[in-house]
Amino acid sequence: MDDCPSALQIQNSKGEWTYADPVKDAFFVNLGDVLAMWTNDKWKATVHRVVWPPKEQERLSIAYFVVMNPDAVVECLESCLGLDETPKYANISYKEYVTARMNRLDGKY
Repeated sequence: MDDCPSALQIQNSKGEWTYADPVKDAFFVNLGDVLAMWTNDKWKATVHRVVWPPKEQERLSIAYFVVMNPDAVVECLESCLGLDETPKYANISYKEYVTARMNRLDGKY
């Protein structure tokens, strides 16, 4: 692990930003909205941002995004439902989900 301070910040439930400090020999896995839908919010997507490190420091981050089959149905996994619990999200194809998400962003990324 290097001496560069963390550049990754996550937002807590109060809306405050806090640094996600690096942990030696570990990965930081940021879950997305689809995994939250599959798990009925048992695992939640993390609101996050990256801040620039000081000029004298360098940082290398590698992002890996998984793109699903557009026809795959995103639905709550039965194992993520408690007794008498119903899914929080309606079943939707991945293509419909991405289209709806892009429409909500209104062209803003």
